Amino acid sequence: MEIEGSTATDTHYCRAALITEENGKTYITDNYIRYVDTLVKEEGTWKISIRDQYFVIVEKREMKA
Repeated sequence: MEIEGSTATDTHYCRAALITEENGKTYITDNYIRYVDTLVKEEGTWKISIRDQYFVIVEKREMKA
C-alpha cells in the first residue's frame, strides 16, 4: 500500500472460479484478477473510492467426473 496523506493506493489479487453448464457438459472457468484500489480516509476509516479490476488470466475447461 502506498499512502500519501488521506489517500492511498492498494493492489491485491483474487481467484474466482465459476462453474457453468453448457450443452449438457459442466465447465469451470478460473479467473485470476488484479484489483487496484484508490482509498480515502474519512473520519479515521479507509474507504474505497475507485476500484479498477483487470482479468489477468482466464482459463476455461470441462470438468471431468
